[in-house]
Amino acid sequence: LEAIANLLADYCRQAGITRLEAFGSTARGEAKRGSDVDLLATFAGNPGLRFFTMEEDMAAILGVPVHLLTRDSVEQMSNPYRRESILTDAKVIYHG
Repeated sequence: LEAIANLLADYCRQAGITRLEAFGSTARGEAKRGSDVDLLATFAGNPGLRFFTMEEDMAAILGVPVHLLTRDSVEQMSNPYRRESILTDAKVIYHG
């Protein structure tokens, strides 16, 4: 997680991400080589259309596929089991 945080810190600052959290296998320490990285982002303001390129940008930086969700979207999920699973795993890796 620390390596991911170090690689993405500059990008987070530039993109207006105030908090980035890892969840899923990465957060649990169960990720295998080449596993995707699941991330939750909290923004200072509305990221606008830039949000739709952030997964690709982060994947290019990390060299593995990235799935990016906003914390707000997860907190509003209608499936309580999925919501709870994500939020239970979430570990803050960047706070700006």
